[in-house]
Amino acid sequence: FELAYRDVNIGLEAEKRWVIFDRGSYRYIFNYATDITAAWPIIVEHKIELRWVITNDLGAGYWKAASLLKDIYGYRDQDPQIAAMRCFVASKLGDEVELP
Repeated sequence: FELAYRDVNIGLEAEKRWVIFDRGSYRYIFNYATDITAAWPIIVEHKIELRWVITNDLGAGYWKAASLLKDIYGYRDQDPQIAAMRCFVASKLGDEVELP
C-alpha cells in the first residue's frame, strides 16, 4: 500500500487529504483534528475532558485536554478538537511519536 497526500473530490470541491492506496483503490483517512464527526466518538469513548484556561484579564487563553480514563493531561491548543486529539494520541502512543 501507499500513503499519499492527494487531491480528493469531496462534494463539488477537491481538497488535499491523506489517503491510503491499496490494490488500485484508495481509502480516505479521516482528519480527526478538523472533522468533529470523526473526533467526537473518540472524545466520548475515551472520556477526554476539555477546559478553557484563561491566561489574562481579557479572557484570552487556550483549551486544555485530559483523559479521565488514564493519567494523561496537559495537552493544549487554541482549538479544543486539536487538544483532544493530541490527548488521545498520547494515551495510545505516549508523549513522543516518531513519524516517517
